[in-house]
Amino acid sequence: MGKAGTVLAIMSLIIGVSGVGIGVVSWITTSQLQEDYLDFKNDYSEPNIWYKEYVYNMLHWEDDYNTFEQLTIDFTVGENETMYFCYTGEATIHQQYKVESSVSVFFNIDGYHLDNPTVTVGVRDAASLWYYQSITLQFSTRVLSPGAHNVTIDLVSTYHDNMIGQNTLIVIAIPD
Repeated sequence: MGKAGTVLAIMSLIIGVSGVGIGVVSWITTSQLQEDYLDFKNDYSEPNIWYKEYVYNMLHWEDDYNTFEQLTIDFTVGENETMYFCYTGEATIHQQYKVESSVSVFFNIDGYHLDNPTVTVGVRDAASLWYYQSITLQFSTRVLSPGAHNVTIDLVSTYHDNMIGQNTLIVIAIPD
């Protein structure tokens, strides 16, 4: 074999050994990633999710809290869980001449009205007779004791024709 053949054989051997080396490194890396994924999968607890929807409008009585029983969700808190609550809906506010008209939404957990957080939407001297506004109210806590609980929303309005509709309530228990 000539000098060119020897060089070609040595280069082929180097390329082959490099390919085997890259293959071994890839195999080790892939094995480690697979082990990491399995560890994560075994240690990860999926969150529990509860959901309720009530599309019909609910009218409010003036200056009094109304508990929205149709949207009540029963849920369970486990050990070391953060609870997340989210309400969304659409408020329909009736405009009144030279007077503010508004509606406020609060959470009610286990029959206890929470003053905070709250969301209030309203109008004063609006250009139209009806005013529509999407609303979102969110809250998270770690202080609920493990066990069964329930949540809904409380409403208060400054005018009897104000209402909310397209209501959705979501509860998520997020393991720590």
